[in-house]
Amino acid sequence: ALVVPAQALEWIWLGLAKIEQLANPVVLGATPDLIAVALSAFGLLWLFAPRGWPARGCGLLLCLPLLMPVLYTKFRSGPAALDEGSLEITVLDVGQGLSVVLRSQQHVLVYDAGPAYPGGFDAGAMVLVPYLRSEGVMQVNRYVQSHGDLDHRGGAQALRREFAVLDELGTTAHLPCQRGQRWRWDSIDFEILHPTAATEDQWSGNNGSCVLRVSVGSHVLLLTGDIERPAEAHLIAHMPGLLSADVLVVPHHGSDSSSSIGFINRVEPQVALISAGWRNRWELPRHRVVRRYRARDIKLLNTAEAGAITMYISAETGLSVPISQRQAARRFWHAD
Repeated sequence: ALVVPAQALEWIWLGLAKIEQLANPVVLGATPDLIAVALSAFGLLWLFAPRGWPARGCGLLLCLPLLMPVLYTKFRSGPAALDEGSLEITVLDVGQGLSVVLRSQQHVLVYDAGPAYPGGFDAGAMVLVPYLRSEGVMQVNRYVQSHGDLDHRGGAQALRREFAVLDELGTTAHLPCQRGQRWRWDSIDFEILHPTAATEDQWSGNNGSCVLRVSVGSHVLLLTGDIERPAEAHLIAHMPGLLSADVLVVPHHGSDSSSSIGFINRVEPQVALISAGWRNRWELPRHRVVRRYRARDIKLLNTAEAGAITMYISAETGLSVPISQRQAARRFWHAD
């Protein structure tokens, strides 16, 4: 009696083995929206209606958004288009690490990819890649790795595996970051301020982090990696005029070793964004660092409390209000 199902399972297994050998055996479809789900539910009710119900087979047509995920992905509405001279900034909630996605009208830049641990959490696979897919991103124009710490580079392998990364900066197999590197996308200027072309010993570890300045008209975003006081002092001494910024991604997750008073006063941001893990063992950001920013009436947000943080900068309209994912996607069961 079990011969027939056993034979069927054998055929299924052979078919799955053939699919596994294909170059791209996995089909990634978009999550259907509420309208698609409602139409499909109605279509299933129509399809399985009692005998005699007219044109029951037409119910299949209403199920197409779920039955054809590839077409649904292709024709679904993508993220809101950005105007030229506009920048979307998203500091992802990757726990104790950093990953920032910058999206302009036609380009995507990823600055760091968050942490990954052998046999454990991989922010690239679990946070960065799903976020890029949800935004309709097809390729990454440039990946900038601030430095070699695992909490900044761990997710890069997943990023490369799932997306075409057209160019990299700061990784061992590609060009290192160096002061003076510049490029322009969609009327937005990008410039590396640090490190300088010095000996490897002088700017290694945290102080060798790529510092990226992004200018959108007269408005500026500053990404600082894990630089500490020596690098901050060097920047203040050698390029004080380029440090002023509207938005600052706080150095080294708000540690005592960075965010010196002189550096904060020179940057003088309106908004400071911290990427840190909830109740991390290093107790970052440090209380005294938080006080330094708040004493200057700088709006301070932390991914550990806010979740992913999104902002927009426009050459015409300036800065938007920061959007906290935990507030924007709040559910009734969330605690205050």
